[in-house]
Amino acid sequence: MSGISGSHGSGADHDAIAARLGAALAAPAGGEAVDRSVPGGALTLVGPGIGGARSEAIGRVLLADGLTDAAAAALLDSLGDDLAGLDLTAIEQPYALALHDEATGTLLLARDGLGRAPLYWWTDAAQEHLLFASRIDALLDAGPVPARPDERTIHRFLLDGVADTDERTFVEGIHRLLPGQVLRHGPDGLSLSDAAPLAEELQGIAAAPGRPLDDAAVAEATSLLAASVRRATTAGDAIALTGDLGSLAVAAAAPEGVRAVAATRPSGSVPSAVTALHAARGRDMELITARDSQGDLLADLDELSTALGEPVPSARAHTALTLARSAREAGAGALVDGVGAEQLLPSSAAHQVSGLRRLRAGRRIGDLAQGALASRGALLGAARGALAPRAEVPTEALLANAFVASHRSERRAAPASLRAALVEEVLHGDLPVALRASRAAADHEGLRSASPLVDAGLLRLLASLDDASLLRAARDGSLLRSVLSGLAPGADLPARPEASVLDEHAWIVRHADDVRAILASESFAARPYVDARSVLAFFEDVAAHPEHHRSEQIWRLLSLELWLRAVIDPRTAAGTEEQAAPETAGEDLDPDAIDAAKADHEPNPGKRLDLVSETDGHTWRRLPLQTELVGRGDDLDAIVRERVERFAASVPAGTVPEGAPWYYVISEKIVAITQGRSWYTWEIHPRPSAKVLSRFVTRTPAGIGLGDPTTMELAIREVGLPRVLMASAAGAAGKLLRRRGVFYEVVGDNVRAIDGPTPYSAFPSNVSAKLPPKDPDVVAARLSAAIRAADIPAALRESFRGTVVMDANDIGRNVLGSDVSTPKADLEATFADNPLGQGRQRTPMAILVDRGEQPGDGTAPAPAAPRG
Repeated sequence: MSGISGSHGSGADHDAIAARLGAALAAPAGGEAVDRSVPGGALTLVGPGIGGARSEAIGRVLLADGLTDAAAAALLDSLGDDLAGLDLTAIEQPYALALHDEATGTLLLARDGLGRAPLYWWTDAAQEHLLFASRIDALLDAGPVPARPDERTIHRFLLDGVADTDERTFVEGIHRLLPGQVLRHGPDGLSLSDAAPLAEELQGIAAAPGRPLDDAAVAEATSLLAASVRRATTAGDAIALTGDLGSLAVAAAAPEGVRAVAATRPSGSVPSAVTALHAARGRDMELITARDSQGDLLADLDELSTALGEPVPSARAHTALTLARSAREAGAGALVDGVGAEQLLPSSAAHQVSGLRRLRAGRRIGDLAQGALASRGALLGAARGALAPRAEVPTEALLANAFVASHRSERRAAPASLRAALVEEVLHGDLPVALRASRAAADHEGLRSASPLVDAGLLRLLASLDDASLLRAARDGSLLRSVLSGLAPGADLPARPEASVLDEHAWIVRHADDVRAILASESFAARPYVDARSVLAFFEDVAAHPEHHRSEQIWRLLSLELWLRAVIDPRTAAGTEEQAAPETAGEDLDPDAIDAAKADHEPNPGKRLDLVSETDGHTWRRLPLQTELVGRGDDLDAIVRERVERFAASVPAGTVPEGAPWYYVISEKIVAITQGRSWYTWEIHPRPSAKVLSRFVTRTPAGIGLGDPTTMELAIREVGLPRVLMASAAGAAGKLLRRRGVFYEVVGDNVRAIDGPTPYSAFPSNVSAKLPPKDPDVVAARLSAAIRAADIPAALRESFRGTVVMDANDIGRNVLGSDVSTPKADLEATFADNPLGQGRQRTPMAILVDRGEQPGDGTAPAPAAPRG
């Protein structure tokens, strides 16, 4: 392990803190920490690749991760009497540095413009005491830093796998120094500025008119890559060869005397592209086959989580660790990889389609036509993928509702152009995470790491290409393929080289028992971020039907849990910091979104107990009953009977006035579930017509209706595709005539009652779609018989009127079935404010009491809601 760390400011035992920081940095690979005491602080450097310099004459000390002692001394000598002359723009190597100036009492921290060397910092509330380190776990072990997860970062990671949107990390209060950023800490407090503003330069290049991808651009890219590889590589280093175009290009440009460490496929074979390149290089490159260690993945993820200070982003990090181990065993001092190719020049169908959409948005018709023609293979693949019978489960449905609600407003704006997207990727996308994972894997084995594709010159070239050329450069790796042809002209490469990296989807399925044990654990269920039951149910279908799913969501949830266990839990359990209540538990959240136990005689949070009906003027008392989860095939009669008996035994006297008529109301959802007419969304495989038609349906805050492919598929199954198409045409005509509801008039009430997944609802409704209950009138009569046979007081039995099967939400309600003579309109009006709730109250049934006219009781009518 290598890195820098330190403590600065007032009110701290700097030597003791610096010792703990250095010990944490040195521990993984058995490195040695070297302390540099300074007035008002202490600095520490650990391991190879760390330059240090001290100028006694002017009282300055410099530590630089990524620079040699000589380079650090030269940088220190270049400074004038003050720090204003610090110029970092000429440094091409990755670096993170700490500079202390005795004269001003100032500590300065800086990172290179691409952020290739990590650096983190923490300060107390008064900004008087500052800690910094190359690793997050070192800061946590220093003493004063609390081990609290940062919820916003976790939310962004779980949703899209990206965490580098700003300086916040996965640990609350610990910040990352951003690429090109400079931090100053001294008597005047703390300030941040940019000393190496590469981001601004790239943004300026991307905003200017672009250049084409011609022979001159290819020649320039070849020259830049070769120079970057020469700077990063020396004889005896190891090239990480995964078989993708990026690692092949780096290996082709490497000097003589390097080793190539090749990742293998699950079969144990080396990718054919690696063999072809090795044959072209001849004897000047030794080829080493890395041993497969997929069986050690869980243990490796623990160690990588600690080294990264964050969840492991993908299985590629484990492949990097496997290669680093083999490189260390072969005696290499550094691991040089091809990180950056997939992030900067992604050739996936999704990226190609995204690029074409940006061209369309920019009304660049000529470029769009050329791009569409060139990307026709990607477009066909994307179309097949969109229409494939794959289950799309929204991540929010797998998360705790309060957690989702507290971050509901967060959205990332899409870049306006492909070149702007490239700059965004460099700063805030997958690239910074991939660089950290590569560095962590090498550090874990005591190696220096380098990623020469992430080079300022190459980035300037890519940012200068016009969008159409950038799309072409990425398509099938055409730019890297051209570069490879120039660097290794004799290599007989396959048409589509594929990376030999761990397939996380296949690993998750193959090790389902290990993954299941983690997702079913008490610690996972206790996390305030997840709905553990939904996650486990979803995982079971992933394991049973892997062909219907992607695994990104399971990987992120698994990785997050392992990180919490490795980094947060031990420090919390040890008393370093009591786990604070999550932000999502605030009282300002929508009460409908929060799970909470309640007594039978109380309303749901945010709802009224009594309501004056607009139709009959009566006061109606609504007593929601919480229940346990029900499943397919459960005995609903027995469930209802037991629940009514429990209500009668516990309700306070007077809650149901003696002789007052009362009704038992049950949600249609629970009836449909027990009838087997509800399915997990991943059990429903929508046909292409369902996917297309669902896009034209407007979703509402109260439910998605048929705006989800799963619910549209159920509608087609229920009434047939011709009728749905006819209703769609009628609905479109109705909109032209400003007449609403025509679609449902044609398609029928059965389709109107279809419900889709709602992330804010209780499991399993958050991940289920259902048809309306079958024979609801018959069900109502049967349940009424069960209630009359229940062990309840005779007076309560005598005043019981019957059962109502109700479909109600926040924008409407419908009585689907009943065995009572009370008009449906009167019954629907009693649920005008949806007293059962729309969230996770777990109250799918209620006792409805007709208190009659109650003059002067002060209960106002509920706001009217549309029936429908």
